[in-house]
Amino acid sequence: KEVEQVYVHEDILDYIVALIDATRHHTSILQGASPRASISLMQLSKANATCMIEIMLCQRMYRIFSLM
Repeated sequence: KEVEQVYVHEDILDYIVALIDATRHHTSILQGASPRASISLMQLSKANATCMIEIMLCQRMYRIFSLM
């Protein structure tokens, strides 16, 4: 549920669309990425952001408690 609440900036969405579109027009790729691939990439980005935030918070708490 946390992942669903992550805000994705418009620039990130534009990048995902451009990346998927590039796979559809690249001469070395036989079949480009599907619309579901773009949705999956966005969900993966949200999940990664959620994990990174939790890691940073844990590191910060570790530093605080190690100073005590």
